[in-house]
Amino acid sequence: MFPSTSEHRRYLGSCSEAQLDKDIRGALSFEECPDVLRASQLGDILSRFGKVLGFSQGSEDTYNMSRAVPSIDAFLSHNWVVTRSSKAIALSMHFFWDYASCITLAVMIFMGVLSAFGFLPILSSRPEYSGFKGPQWRFGIMCEVVAPPVFFLVMFLAGDFASICKLATPSVFLDKTCIHQTDPEVQRRGIERLGAFLYKSDKLIALYTDTYLEKVWTTFEVGSFVALHGPSQLVVVPISHAILMLVAISIAGVNPVIASISYEIVRGKRNRFIHWVNIVAGGFYAIWLRRWAKRKDAVINRLKSVRVQDCVCAVEADRNVVYNNIAMLMRASIVGRRSMSQEEAVEAFNARLSADLSGAFETAFGLTNFQYRHYVVAAFFMSGGKAIDFWASLSLGNSVRNVAVEDLYLFTWVFGFWIILFVFLEKIVACFLNLAGWKQALWVLFSNASTGILTYAFEVLGQAIRSRAETSDFWLAAEVALLLTMSCLAAWAVVGEPRPSMATTSAVCSIVFHIYFEKGRLPQSERVDDDNNIDRHTALDFLEPQNQSALWRNGNMLRKLHVPGRHGSLRLCPDYSHGHRGDER
Repeated sequence: MFPSTSEHRRYLGSCSEAQLDKDIRGALSFEECPDVLRASQLGDILSRFGKVLGFSQGSEDTYNMSRAVPSIDAFLSHNWVVTRSSKAIALSMHFFWDYASCITLAVMIFMGVLSAFGFLPILSSRPEYSGFKGPQWRFGIMCEVVAPPVFFLVMFLAGDFASICKLATPSVFLDKTCIHQTDPEVQRRGIERLGAFLYKSDKLIALYTDTYLEKVWTTFEVGSFVALHGPSQLVVVPISHAILMLVAISIAGVNPVIASISYEIVRGKRNRFIHWVNIVAGGFYAIWLRRWAKRKDAVINRLKSVRVQDCVCAVEADRNVVYNNIAMLMRASIVGRRSMSQEEAVEAFNARLSADLSGAFETAFGLTNFQYRHYVVAAFFMSGGKAIDFWASLSLGNSVRNVAVEDLYLFTWVFGFWIILFVFLEKIVACFLNLAGWKQALWVLFSNASTGILTYAFEVLGQAIRSRAETSDFWLAAEVALLLTMSCLAAWAVVGEPRPSMATTSAVCSIVFHIYFEKGRLPQSERVDDDNNIDRHTALDFLEPQNQSALWRNGNMLRKLHVPGRHGSLRLCPDYSHGHRGDER
């Protein structure tokens, strides 16, 4: 067995061409044929929804989609048996997700500003906000309606836009466009330099499906890239993840719209329809998570014993070309083994696959099924659009403070609660993978029920703080602290390691509470009257909204509220700490 640990090998991708031996340089460089090193623009590959990804046969026109480049940003490793639409969705979501998110957010903010000035439609008050009396508690709807279509249009048409406008996008290697498919001589030189294409690529994007590691070419590509650059530059994009996220974003985007319409239909009543929709969607999501956890575990175990000889090659004549490339790479990367035979090199490559790929794929899969940015966008469609739509209540006389309090509550769900719930469900449903049959079904139900209980706990916590933050600076600070803390916990849950932001959040929260406690900013009126067991909110229920506003505008001179009884009179005590004495009113 040949050594495969780091002290016996070297990653050739970290070496410049001048540092390579002469024979190795000839195999990994394009000195003799610089015109062979070509790459295509990602925008051209994804134009017309990835039409070029539909079939493997190429032509002169497809070869002209590439041009000579000094280096390649990303090597696209995929199987042609996978459908064109699946690969286009996965690549668009990987490369254009951030652009679509930023543009959608800008459109939503623009819609929110228009709603705040009364230029867009406004819904009636929703039953879940029945605790807030008054016509000013009304929402817009345009952000929830417009955001999902804008997001998908930007993400899936970004390639066409870049191609038409000749905008620079990442340079990528696609065999169909970068290796000539009609000229046999140029094609041979390109295939022989496949290792050089990998050497010149900064990253490898593996569009993973169940057939990915069953094909000899893709197994060679991912194994050789890890041998050249190490596992840190390997990016695994499971196509099933992309499809699931597409469905999840669609559901998250449609969910608030359905809720708004259904609330309008059953105005004045609590509507449970949307809750059942969420339960059903959560059940299907949990089943998919369970299936993927089993598949991922099987992939990691299979990689520990993968052999390139067992992989399928569509054209058996190409197998010897793959073995020659493997022999060259192994002779160069394993110190002291320059004279090994092809058979020995292939076995060394298998050992390298077993040692490296299982850990590399496990790292590439990540601690969670999706990245933090994916969770944030899904959560934003569920609650963020409602937060911006609430700006419409400003045109009806609602105060900026009330809008800020409501937005803080909703953004706590966006950046904290929803992400924690997603990760919690992923982790708990992936336990006890050896269960099967009715036991597995019971565990999935238990996972969903646990997530539902945690959701209810988050809702109770958030609403308890929100209801007090409208009239208390202390509880407003507590709501800000809750947002920061939950956001950091969510990021920590996804990334998997402590972040400096957690310490920063703790420090900010400590300072906020220290200021309010030490300098007397905690209003005594917030405390519950022991004699009557009624807090200030009960007292305010007796007042009209305009009197409530007048009362709290002068709240700096009022320190305590006394309510003799539910139907008694309201007695206020002035604040004597300011040296001002007045009669009780």
